[in-house]
Amino acid sequence: PSPQYPLYSTFPSGLSPTHVPRTPSLLYHPLILCYNRGSFRKNEELKEIERNETRTRKDQAMNKHVSRRDFFKGTLCACAATAIGSGMSGFGGNAGNGGAALFANELAKQPPVLPLFPDGQRKQINASERVFHISATCEEILQRDETGCFVLPELWRAAGITDVWLFAWHRGDWQYPWSVLDESARTVQKHGMTPHLLTVPFGHPSGSPDAHQEKNGWKPATRPAGNQRWGVSCHAPADQACVNSVREIANHYGPCNLFLDDDFRMADTPSDIGGCICPECRADFQKKTGYTDAQWDEMLRLVLENQDTPQVRTWVDYWCDRLTKVFRDTEAASPEVDLGVMVMGMGSERAGIRLDDYRGKLFRVGEWMFTDYEYNPTKNKTIELFSVLMHRRFVDPGRAFSETTIIKQLSAENYASKLVMSTISDTRNTMFMCPIPTEYWATLTPRVQQERRFHQRLVSQKAKGPFKHFWGLADRYMAGYDAYSLFLALGVPFEVCDQLPEDGWTFLGNASAAEMDRGALQSPGTRCVARSESKSGRFLKVDESFPALFEFRRSLLPQFREQGIPYIEEETPVVLGWYPDARAMLIWNAEPVTKILHLRKGSAQHVLALNPLDSALVLEEADGALRRG
Repeated sequence: PSPQYPLYSTFPSGLSPTHVPRTPSLLYHPLILCYNRGSFRKNEELKEIERNETRTRKDQAMNKHVSRRDFFKGTLCACAATAIGSGMSGFGGNAGNGGAALFANELAKQPPVLPLFPDGQRKQINASERVFHISATCEEILQRDETGCFVLPELWRAAGITDVWLFAWHRGDWQYPWSVLDESARTVQKHGMTPHLLTVPFGHPSGSPDAHQEKNGWKPATRPAGNQRWGVSCHAPADQACVNSVREIANHYGPCNLFLDDDFRMADTPSDIGGCICPECRADFQKKTGYTDAQWDEMLRLVLENQDTPQVRTWVDYWCDRLTKVFRDTEAASPEVDLGVMVMGMGSERAGIRLDDYRGKLFRVGEWMFTDYEYNPTKNKTIELFSVLMHRRFVDPGRAFSETTIIKQLSAENYASKLVMSTISDTRNTMFMCPIPTEYWATLTPRVQQERRFHQRLVSQKAKGPFKHFWGLADRYMAGYDAYSLFLALGVPFEVCDQLPEDGWTFLGNASAAEMDRGALQSPGTRCVARSESKSGRFLKVDESFPALFEFRRSLLPQFREQGIPYIEEETPVVLGWYPDARAMLIWNAEPVTKILHLRKGSAQHVLALNPLDSALVLEEADGALRRG
């Protein structure tokens, strides 16, 4: 039948159902009210959603719950938002080939299609207490049981989850039609939780392109060693695609919160000096720095040898500038979006992440150890905690998020134990990452409640102690991430330092130790400890092993007792956080065995039993007595 409200008096010249030019005047033609689901995973649940959606719309039209005009108008708006970036050549089109850029300025002037927050009601995330989030796919959100009830949203809400982050865009492709994202957002809201968005601008490295990268014409990076790696590469069009995807989301949902996820970096692993030496990047680097070919060759040699020199720092700074530019361009194009980054474990400048550039932003502190094999060794737990503490230096606690992830096999007990790292570091937003086996929630839920209760006592409190956590600029620029971290589990309190302090014992990373040995890093008074021998005598060598460290600790205990510094009397791996202003201590059993511990503070002693991987809060009364909180 003829349209009731035709947008054109005649069929536009040159337009056919299989030929849709990328011009704004054609986006609203009633014959283009469809989306191509080329990249949409059509499992049975989502097929049913589509059928239900169609039946619901027919029922609405038949029963006149909404006018045909209003229904048609809403459909047009949704399709217009869907069309940008891909030029209607498929819902999973290339947002980096100019489609979104062509319309971004025009569509930015339009009201959002489906505002996630009513006018003026979106507040910048800045949690004043512990909040639990989860990132999820639309399949997980929309899964129903045989009675028609949503399975996971109800489970999440019962467990204490308040915010859900929707996975929307991945390496140039939209993961779902807008209608499915919209239904997911509404479902989250109906269950009393708040929806937010995630995109994956670059993705993890690999030796070959995935379907998204290959289809969208993305380029690999050539690492300093000469090997080609896909992912974590910000060549055009990937850089502009990141900007455009966030702009499109803002056009559809209005002001919102969004993380650039999985991960925002330019290096393969936490230990690598990243970047790309392809002819295009080399030419740009030499143009910006004025390096000659000979200077380029010398710089590349120093990078490969991991030498802490001005040339290597210039290379690292160049890549930090490029990655920061992508972030700032994305912010500038979508100022109504509160934008954040996910940073890999121990991620820093050598991977293109100039940590100071992200102060004040939403920030996922880097964790990893995603399997029991990786997480079980106490050393690995301490280096993950070290990473969290290091990143927290650069982000306000209310804007800091964890990266509590299951990628492979990680037991429920190990997964739950990671929550204590956020309590120790005052990271107030826990971000669970799906898929989480349903049966895990029986273990997770009580731990969520426990850590929230402990954290309430410790909000805004700074951990203090004689052992000092320090990860200097040399450590952040040079290759290698193996921090001297076992001291965190000696049952002695510690504190995090931006600079070398004047007191206590500071445990140095390899690059900082080398920097101190050659006189480029000076101690203002703290006694420094490292794994290597000091040629200059500026620091003490202590092997990073529990036998050596407990022997080192033994000589210090009389001072701790005299000064009223708490400690665990047993020589067993335990993490002890001390918050003197709150008159509180947080103890974490870092091993999968039950322990009976004696906490000593001055003349007071408290005996406590800790289950495997469990934590406990101990409070100091006004009279100095200790009790479990």
